[in-house]
Amino acid sequence: MMISCSTAEKTDWNTRNGGEMNIVENGIWIGENATIAVVDGLQISFLRVREDLIISLLNHKEDGTIGVVYGEGTKDEAGNSFGALREPFTQTAIKHSETGEPVASSEEAKTYIRNHSADEIRYDTEKSKLIYTMHNGAEFELVLAEKIKAADINQTHEIDHELTIAQRLALWNQQMSVAWDDSKASATINSEKYSIFFYVEGKHIYCRVGQNGFSDKGFAMLSTVCIRANEVRMLENNMLSINDFIAEDEWFTEETCAFPPDGAWYWSVKEVTDDLITLHGCQGDVYHFYRVKSTE
Repeated sequence: MMISCSTAEKTDWNTRNGGEMNIVENGIWIGENATIAVVDGLQISFLRVREDLIISLLNHKEDGTIGVVYGEGTKDEAGNSFGALREPFTQTAIKHSETGEPVASSEEAKTYIRNHSADEIRYDTEKSKLIYTMHNGAEFELVLAEKIKAADINQTHEIDHELTIAQRLALWNQQMSVAWDDSKASATINSEKYSIFFYVEGKHIYCRVGQNGFSDKGFAMLSTVCIRANEVRMLENNMLSINDFIAEDEWFTEETCAFPPDGAWYWSVKEVTDDLITLHGCQGDVYHFYRVKSTE
């Protein structure tokens, strides 16, 4: 199922308190233990409930809670355990696109969709913060790190040879998509500063938040939150992810990827055309940035 989107600058969310409408600014919201992306009725959330438990949720204002991933344990991308020293493992649930019943990895996970459908998101005007309240009362406060204009997402672009490679990468990266069925849930919210992804298909799980860095030499991403089969992590103080990430040209490596000391992932330019920028991935892989063309 593909979910259609409009171009509203704010999203009306139904809260659990009587179903009144709650206005939430489109953008990337960040707290010490949470990151939430909200654009045009689509929401991807990352919540650190405990040191050894990070939850990612995919929501849509019309279809409710579509997918939930519980990442338990603690391990960084280098495979180093820390904190509670628990090996990571994940549990997942997605809502069947036709029946609405949970398709889950365990009996416990079958409760995730129902439980988190009672979560609440609202904007506190006195605090100027986004408040996410879980069904069990756990609360997260977030500030607006980047405002997003929905009209800028998936925007068409004319050929402009005056734009640098870095400028084209930054423009073409701003995309949003969501799709789900009875076995898979996938969503992307990419802004100028952040790339946020939710993906569950069977045992294949990849949910992450990355800070973008654009250069004429390529694209870099500093991952701040990640949940996958062998990795569960969030910055110890996630508020640090509000700071801008600047890609360093010296770390781009010709014909391959690079993982330099700044902790980011670097992909160098392979080929540039008017419609496509191709980047070198790792072990011969390639990544594509497409110019969105007008259908007229």
